[in-house]
Amino acid sequence: MLFALITLLLLVGMFFLRLESNSVLLITGIWAAGWLLVRVIAGGYNSFLNKSSLKVTRLQIRAEEQIRNIIRSDGSVRKKWSDFCRVITSVYGSDSALVCVSEGSGFRVMSGIGIDPSEIKDLSLGVTSELAHELRNNKHVVDVTSVSCDDALPEVLVAQFGINQAYPILKSDSVEGILFVGSGSIAESEEFKDSILNLCSFAGRHLIQPGTVATGVGQTTSAGMSDLKPVSLDSKAHKQYFEITAKLFRIYNTDHLFDTFVSSICRLFQSECCFLFLPAEKSKVLRMRYKSGKGVDELADQTIDEKSSLFDLLLRRPGGYLVDDLLGLTGDNFDLRHLFQHGTEMVVPVNLPEKRAGLLGLVKRVGDTQPYSLDDCEMAHTLCQTVEMILESIHQFRRIEELSYTDSMTGLYNHRYFYKRLTEEILRARRFTRYLGLAIFDIDDFKVFNDSYGHQTGDYILRQLGALFLDSVRSIDIVCRYGGEEFCVIMPESDEDSCQQFMERLRGEVSSHEFRSRFIDKKHDIAVSAGGAIFPSDSERADRLIYCADMALLEAKKSGKNVCRMFSRLSPKGSAGSE
Repeated sequence: MLFALITLLLLVGMFFLRLESNSVLLITGIWAAGWLLVRVIAGGYNSFLNKSSLKVTRLQIRAEEQIRNIIRSDGSVRKKWSDFCRVITSVYGSDSALVCVSEGSGFRVMSGIGIDPSEIKDLSLGVTSELAHELRNNKHVVDVTSVSCDDALPEVLVAQFGINQAYPILKSDSVEGILFVGSGSIAESEEFKDSILNLCSFAGRHLIQPGTVATGVGQTTSAGMSDLKPVSLDSKAHKQYFEITAKLFRIYNTDHLFDTFVSSICRLFQSECCFLFLPAEKSKVLRMRYKSGKGVDELADQTIDEKSSLFDLLLRRPGGYLVDDLLGLTGDNFDLRHLFQHGTEMVVPVNLPEKRAGLLGLVKRVGDTQPYSLDDCEMAHTLCQTVEMILESIHQFRRIEELSYTDSMTGLYNHRYFYKRLTEEILRARRFTRYLGLAIFDIDDFKVFNDSYGHQTGDYILRQLGALFLDSVRSIDIVCRYGGEEFCVIMPESDEDSCQQFMERLRGEVSSHEFRSRFIDKKHDIAVSAGGAIFPSDSERADRLIYCADMALLEAKKSGKNVCRMFSRLSPKGSAGSE
């Protein structure tokens, strides 16, 4: 649009200046070429920015995965900070890195890579120094060379080791440590700086313990604290975990399973609220389906797209995550930000059958006494994996059950399922004092048809007839293949007249339907006879109701075939009446 407008103005101007046509074409061509060149350069620059952003994200994901392993590993805090520095230097291409942690009135050297510790072991940085002041105020990377400082530590780092960047290590929005990064780093762009800053905050939340003082390799002192070790599950938590898994493995109903799972997670972690997002049926969005505890009512209407960047990350890297950590990795994802704003502190993906996925969320603990740890994330993920196994077992069990109840020829329910459902429907009809209809259909002269056209053609006819039955019944009706060429339809809430009308309608549809097979290219004329019986007027028992419908079918066959008969209209009824 802009190109067209400028071109029009250019042509109008040239008209008034009365330039020659060749000059007009030349100027217009130069203008168009220049415009295209600008678009190409802009497009290339945008592509470069996108690739650069993708590279930053990949580096941060790689670095955070390594740092997670460091945090979970055994060893002293000093050793873990040393490994943290090693990750920073290797992933971001820095020559050296150093971590200082808060101690009393200053920051003491903890661990470093590419720096001789003997030269700096007695140096420190005061909390009142200009560098510390800048870090506290900005909570962002500071250029060490641009800040005047009376302390010896920064001067030595700049002069002898080429340190030029200082990153705040935050815990609860307080600067509890500093990461110094040396020259040679590829982190010169703001994106790379933000990436390192996110990693510092991530490490600070899990490695910094407020009030601790480094006293030596592998030791820290604090009021009532000894050497810091990775948080481990106590015996009570272990007992609760096994009780939960034992309870879950006894459940074979998905609704009951999810409800028990969410309430158990809520109790185990003492959360104010725990919720589970699941995909809606025939949809690519997730909604909150289960909840335990109080709060997060605002999330009831929230939807999360299965193809969002949040799910893409969670499914590629399964595990439990603190929302704080994820926000930096997902580019401040809208869905995650919304969850965070309403108190969600931990999220865990839950894999579902048929390549679907759900999302478990935990709000802060009751009383906000203690934040969730990586061990909590690990336990929540383990329980989610347990649920995944149970769901898969339920899915396979249902599949096997479905196969045991399905006729392989027509895809309809078989005789076993028919008898089971007829018994259930009779109990329901008795409870609510309702009628129940049963109709049995039989293909007329089907043996002659098989002898004439072959059994394979007969199989095709059975499949087509089964599909026709399914298309002709109500959603509450149950269609089954009773055996051979006989089909049954269970019709809840159907009296004698409605059952008779249904049988006549279906008989007519079969007679007018064009049945064809792949073996013989011609229309096959098929007719059916039907017999019906009604609960409770004809019988109150399943086996006797089948007998009544079968007797009506036999009478229809005797009457010339391609007809329908109701048992109550036979004369006489005989001994098959209500029992």
